[in-house]
Order: sequence, then structure tokens, then C-alpha cells
Amino acid sequence: MMMIYLFIFLIISNLINFAQILLSLSGILFLAYLGLSLLIPDWKPFKIRKKVYAGLQQLLQSESLVIWSAEADALGILKKIYVSGSLTQLLGYSPDYFDHSMENYEKIIVPEDHSYRRLALTELLTGESERWEGEYRVTAASGEIHWMREIIVVRKDDRDNYYLGGIIQPNTSLHNRSQELSRSEGFLHAVINALQHPLFIKNEEGKYILVNKAFCELMGKQEEELKGLSDENLFDENQAQRFRQSDEWVLSRKMDLYEVETKLGDKPVYYYIIKSLYIDPNDKARYIIGLMTDLTLRRQKDEELKKALQRAEEAVRSKSMFLASMSHEIRTPMNSLLGMAELLSETPLNEEQREAVEVINQAGITLLSIINDILDLSKLEAGRIKLASIPFILGEIVDEVVAMLRFRANEKGLRLETKVDEPLQVLQMVGDPDRIRQVLINLVNNALKYTTEGYVIVEAQINDLQTTRISFTVKVNDTGIGIPEEDKAKVFEAFAQSRLTEGVVQEGTGLGLTITKNLVELMGGSIGFESTEGVGSTFWFSFDLPILKPGMPASGKIMVKMPNVLVVED
Repeated sequence: MMMIYLFIFLIISNLINFAQILLSLSGILFLAYLGLSLLIPDWKPFKIRKKVYAGLQQLLQSESLVIWSAEADALGILKKIYVSGSLTQLLGYSPDYFDHSMENYEKIIVPEDHSYRRLALTELLTGESERWEGEYRVTAASGEIHWMREIIVVRKDDRDNYYLGGIIQPNTSLHNRSQELSRSEGFLHAVINALQHPLFIKNEEGKYILVNKAFCELMGKQEEELKGLSDENLFDENQAQRFRQSDEWVLSRKMDLYEVETKLGDKPVYYYIIKSLYIDPNDKARYIIGLMTDLTLRRQKDEELKKALQRAEEAVRSKSMFLASMSHEIRTPMNSLLGMAELLSETPLNEEQREAVEVINQAGITLLSIINDILDLSKLEAGRIKLASIPFILGEIVDEVVAMLRFRANEKGLRLETKVDEPLQVLQMVGDPDRIRQVLINLVNNALKYTTEGYVIVEAQINDLQTTRISFTVKVNDTGIGIPEEDKAKVFEAFAQSRLTEGVVQEGTGLGLTITKNLVELMGGSIGFESTEGVGSTFWFSFDLPILKPGMPASGKIMVKMPNVLVVED
């Protein structure tokens, strides 16, 4: 475009008044030769039509251009200057302010930029360069600063005279757009480099055209080294082929994401890569934008956690096996001691000896109970508990447990009662009655232990009854000391006991509720409690079990008929 302007200048120069042409014929001929030789190598100046002049003149006026030419002697002093065009409308000066003079124009150039332009003129006149193009600031009449762009060319004749030609064009809007674009590019580049994740952009040929700092660090190369390279230059053949297939997928499907493990040098790395397609709205060129997330450290931590978990599980199994073995070894002689104490109690003894035997027997029973708890817990942790699946009637289990523990209630003067829904007293369901009995014994024992007055009531209620299944809940209500709010979170923890009121003896190991919870969950049930300190507690467990259908063999048990139901309808 600027060369076209120069060509226009050459044509317009020929329209300057006849006197000027006579005075500067050699300069004008030189400028005409200069412009036309650059634009039209085989030009024929005498065939240019008049309408071309008219069109160029109109274009010159509409573009607010200044075209000037000047002669300089061997010392580089400008002698004759010719100016065409005007910037007065843009800059606010009088119409004749720039006519036939560059001095006034140079006065409005910002001083810092004026020296920069004068240096360029010096280089042109000393033969150091033949063409200069640059931009600088000028001050309008209003004091506003405008940016101008200028092209100057020089030629020298046989007599060492220099001929200069220049085109001056307003450039403020273009300069501002260029500066804004430069700032935007700089800002974008800074943002991209600030990303901790490697980012890259490739063209359709798979060449890297932009990478950020993190990607450079990953590859161990500088940005300029990576530009123009492809995956084949950075990875082994198989990995490069995998990346290329992904690129083709992105170009056809607009997105791809995958995890990949590769080696960079001797270092194995593991990355999650997201790729997306960008299509330039102007030239429709397609680009692949990729963002990589380093999963190497997380994967290493996952592996370490997995190994730690394996070690912990192995430690738990070893501990459980040790506890099970020790409990078994201790329980065998303990049964012998209890047997001997029982035999000794049947021999003639005085009162003092009988009391000693009873103490031995009671201590042995307590110790055996503790050993059994530890053995059960170790079996649960080791996964060595096997569940039965046989028919039973829940009401019968409730009655057995209450009958077994009634003596303890009588010793403390407590009411021990039951409330069982009638269908639960006759329906046979399939499960492990021994483990359900153990759970109920633990809960009732616990209630009796921490209740000094009032009652303990065992309730069994139906939640849902279907043709083949039954859902029920068993509750153990007491009027005991309750559980403080701060202790509720650790009720089911092993070896944990609640902070009890003064005067209540803490018996046992604190394993009863832990074993109970593990057994209930092992059988597919749920367990929980509600408690208020000083008022009492309610512990409950729920199961959903299959019902034994009428007529099905009951493993030797007598089948109970389904109850008759009278349905009244309107």
C-alpha cells in the first residue's frame, strides 16, 4: 500500500505548476523513474491516461497524505523541497501551513522522535541506507498527539546530488491497534507461561507452533527449539504414533482426552491430556490445543498408599491370628481351671474356703468372657466368621435371652420385659440365629450393667412384611445412666468406654458393642442408638431377611402355619 502511495506521489508531482517543473526537472524525473521502476518494471509513462491522474488525485485528497520530494547537495543539505497533499484537516493547522515547506512540519514532531527521524535522514544522505520506514508522534494544534508513518527513499545522480522522496500518512488508529494487539499478545503469553500445566498448540501437520514454559521444562528444551518440531522428534515411534492418532481424532471429532504413560529420557511420567480443536475464522486453518495434567506424583502416592494398605492389612491379619491363637491357648487351660474350681466346690469346705472357691470361679468366668470377646473380635477382623443360614423364630430367641439374663435383673431389682409383635412369634425366617442371639445378649447385658433402677424392655417390631421377606427392628430400652453427648461418637469403638457417673463400676473390655456392630453389619443389618445422659438409652438393630415358605423343609423344626387373617371390605 505504501508503495502505491509513492507511485501516486510521483504522478501528482508531475501536476505541480509548470514553473516548479522547470526548476526541479531532474528531481521529478528521478522520482518518477524511482516509483514506476519499482511498481512497473516495463512501464510506459506516456500511455498513462488522464483519468488515472484524476483518480489518483481524488485518492490523495481522501487519504490525508503528504507527499514530498527534496534535493540535497553533496554535503547533504536539503535545497529544494516540494510538498503535495495536506494534513491540516487532521492536525488543525491553517491550509497553507505545510505548503512547500518541511520546516513547519518538523517543528510539530515530538522532540524525542524528531532526533530519531533526523538520524534516519542522515543515514540516507550518507549512503548507509536507501530506504527508511518508521513511525513517530506529532502535536496537533489542539495539543493532541497523533502518530504518523513515513516512508523515505533516496537516489544519487552522477554529480553526487541526492534526491529524496517521502510519503507521510496518519497512523494513530493503526498504531493503537498494534499496541493493543502487542499488549494482548504479551498478556496472553504471560498467562500461558504462568500455567503450572504444560500447554501446547500444534498445526494440522502436527508441528508445535506455541508452547508454554511448563511444556519446555517437561521436554527439557527452549521454546524456540520446540517450535516446528513434531511428536516424532520428541518421543519414541510407538508413543508418537499414539499422539498422532489422537491428533487425527481431534481434527475429525473436535476433542479427545486420555491418560498416557511415557518416558522422557530416563524419567517415567504419567499425564492426563485434554485436546480440543480451534478453527481460525479468517483462513479456516485448524489448530490442536492441548493441556497436560501431571499425574506422576499422584500415581506414585497411590502406589505408596496401596502398598501401605497392604502392609496394614497384613499387620491386622497377623495381629488377629496372634490374638486368635493366644485366646484359644488361654481359653483351654481356663476351662480346666473352671472345671477344677467347680469340682472343688462340691467337696466338703468350710465357709472361708467356699468363698475363696467362688471368687476363683467368678474371676475365671469373667476372664473367659474377656477371652471370648477378644477371640470374636480377632475373627471378625480376620474375616474368619462364617455365618449360618437356617430357619429360626425371632420371638423364641428373645424369650431365650430374657430367660437367661433374668437372674441379673432380679439381683438388681429391675423389671426385664419383652414386647414382640405377634407375627414375629410364629414366622420362620432364614438367617444366623446364634449370631443374632449373641447380639441381643450383648445389648441386654449392657443395659442391665448400667441400669440401677427402673426397667429394661426388649421390643421386636415389624417394619415391612412381604410374601417372601420380612423387615424388623429389635430395640433394647433402659432407664440407665445414659451416654454423655461427647462420648456418643466413640460408643462402637474397640476398647472405648463412656465416661460414666460416679459409683458405677466399669466392667469388661469395651469390646461388646464393637463386636455387636461388626456382627450386625456382617449379616447385612444396621445398628444404632439414642441416649440421654441421666435418662436412659435405646439400642436397636434391624434386619431384612427371607421368610421360610409354608411347606418348605425346616431342618427338623416343626413348621408353624401362617396365621389366618380376616379381611373386611365394603
